Amino acid sequence: MKTLYKFLTSIGLSLLVLAAVQPAYAAELDIDCGNASPPMCSASGLMPLFSTAADGLWYPGRTLTHTVNVQNTGTTTQDIAVKATRTSTPATIEDVLNLSIVPTGGGPVIWAGSLGEFYAQEKVLLGSFGPGANLDYNVTVSMDYAADNSYQNQETIFDLTAGFWVEPTPTPTPPGGGGGGDGGGTVLGTSVAAPQCGDPPPGGAPTLVSAIAGTNSVTLTWIAAPGPLTYYLGAYGTAPGVYTFGNPNVGGPGTTSYTVSGLSGGTTYYFVVRA
Repeated sequence: MKTLYKFLTSIGLSLLVLAAVQPAYAAELDIDCGNASPPMCSASGLMPLFSTAADGLWYPGRTLTHTVNVQNTGTTTQDIAVKATRTSTPATIEDVLNLSIVPTGGGPVIWAGSLGEFYAQEKVLLGSFGPGANLDYNVTVSMDYAADNSYQNQETIFDLTAGFWVEPTPTPTPPGGGGGGDGGGTVLGTSVAAPQCGDPPPGGAPTLVSAIAGTNSVTLTWIAAPGPLTYYLGAYGTAPGVYTFGNPNVGGPGTTSYTVSGLSGGTTYYFVVRA
């Protein structure tokens, strides 16, 4: 192994129930890395970072962003990185949950991809922090619009470890065997499993019967799906089966039409409506 995590701080996260998009005006989680011996990072604030939403709902298209502040309170320049360690059983939901880390206020994207890909990373380097460096990052989790009912009642839980990234110091093996150990860490939060959805699924899908073009818009009409259901989701894209845009709630059980606006002329769009 070329590199090892040492002096790490674990921050519990749960990614099952996501709240609506919300602006982040101040850091909700602070990570301070200082000159302790051995050097350690500590955390304070919102933990777990992603937990149960106020309304208890989670569905395709839902997004949650939290702001994390990272500081080097020491007197030397340090490389600081994060790593996710899955604590739940692997599930296919990790392929439709996406995570990104972006500096607040702009700048190059630190990392973006599916949660499954994030788990596979040896590390995600936030950067080299000089003495007194103090930066905010937006950590965003979202669920693909294309996700369907096959992901019902799945979960994924992980610990996010943040700390110094250092090259390992070789430790001589004493006579009789037995090697040296790595530096320890402090667990500041534990993973929290989100509640499962116990509602029965709809009895079937809605039937899309027309798509009438307007000026930079399309009005969709469908035959209602058999219940039980609470709302319809509309999504669309420019390739079949690839729905990159949409609205997670276009109306309640009695809704049978919806107008999608803001489209580009001369472009072919593909639409889907789900109950």
